[in-house]
Amino acid sequence: MKVLLVGLGIMGSKHFSVLLNNPDIDSVTTVDPNNSAADFSSLDEALTNKYDFAVVAVPTSFHEKVAVQLINKGIHILLEKPIAPSLVLAENICILAKKKNVKVCIGQVERFNPVVKALKERIKDCDIISANFTRVGPRPARIADVGVSLDLSVHDLDLVEYLFDKQVTKVDRIMTTEHSTYQMELDNNISVGVTSSWLFPFRRRKIEVLTSKKLYEADLIDKSLYEYTAIDNTSHNMRRVWVDNSDSLSAQLVSFIRYINNGEAESLCTSDTAKGVLTWLLMPV
Repeated sequence: MKVLLVGLGIMGSKHFSVLLNNPDIDSVTTVDPNNSAADFSSLDEALTNKYDFAVVAVPTSFHEKVAVQLINKGIHILLEKPIAPSLVLAENICILAKKKNVKVCIGQVERFNPVVKALKERIKDCDIISANFTRVGPRPARIADVGVSLDLSVHDLDLVEYLFDKQVTKVDRIMTTEHSTYQMELDNNISVGVTSSWLFPFRRRKIEVLTSKKLYEADLIDKSLYEYTAIDNTSHNMRRVWVDNSDSLSAQLVSFIRYINNGEAESLCTSDTAKGVLTWLLMPV
């Protein structure tokens, strides 16, 4: 397969390495106006060639513009999160993709984090009571065009319905540009809290899920998953659950290639799903 990679920043460089190591990829053409190592400095120039799909890793403010150009050329897209900085622009992508019969997925790579996959498997038949998502750390220097919600909260808000297979029925939030807290209600009266912040001096990425019988604690950085079970009122058992060490970005790419070939989205985040998450991110405070 021939692939176009748009953007060679931090995420673009990671995608480049993953693309080069995938046996289904025959060639990777790169475009970036600010990187002399790229094959092209202009997307228009790059689009004189044919591609099976494109990976787009440009600043969020350019997502819709780049996606529209690619969709109009009939090129399937794996677009970095979030889908767009506004609902209007996200809607433009979704409508045009349907019109042109182009597959567009959003790079919600945490869906492919092996600890998330292990947690989803452990809780699939459980009576879920509540959950808390924490994603905090210092503000990244590379982020200049969005706030903490579109940078960090988007990951966990996307995971909520995916992880629990339940519909969100209510969303409340308190937020600033650098710190946000979401309180969500799901079907079956499940309560979920999501905290995202650029004000912490260290990075933390955790999910805690309380069921009627057990507590699960997942660390998305070190890929550990612990299961806690009460023995009595004063003691408990703790067990580490085995988690594989697969690479999330590579797994996402493999899934996207399958989607192109057979039409099964599997664990991928489609553009319509991403637009739904954006409605929570951009809801009035």
